[in-house]
Amino acid sequence: YQRRVHGGQTQLMLKIFSEMKNAGVVPNVVTYSTLIQAHSKAKDLDKAMLVMKEMKRLNIHPDTVTYDTLANCCINAGHPEKALELADEMKAKGVGLDVRTYNALIHACGELKDIEMKHPHTRGV
Repeated sequence: YQRRVHGGQTQLMLKIFSEMKNAGVVPNVVTYSTLIQAHSKAKDLDKAMLVMKEMKRLNIHPDTVTYDTLANCCINAGHPEKALELADEMKAKGVGLDVRTYNALIHACGELKDIEMKHPHTRGV
């Protein structure tokens, strides 16, 4: 399995995820973060965001890794402003920002054309 999933085959990953749920194994934050990472590698922000939405619906709380992975997906998919919004959400929910979070935010700012106009988080930086 691992070699094929690492190669970007999200369909196999989703099949395994379905098997997992059908077997009665309850997905956790690590499972969902891994799904987000696979969608990130495929630059499929919409599907990654749907995974995050499902997590929240199931009352599975995203952790720092989940947010960092999704922030990088936003950047890689050409939406760095959404990475900055995720950092605001993390702070609001009391999720700690780590070095990977700040690296993603720095990268997001570098990708924005006019950071002062696009996001209030960057004002005064």
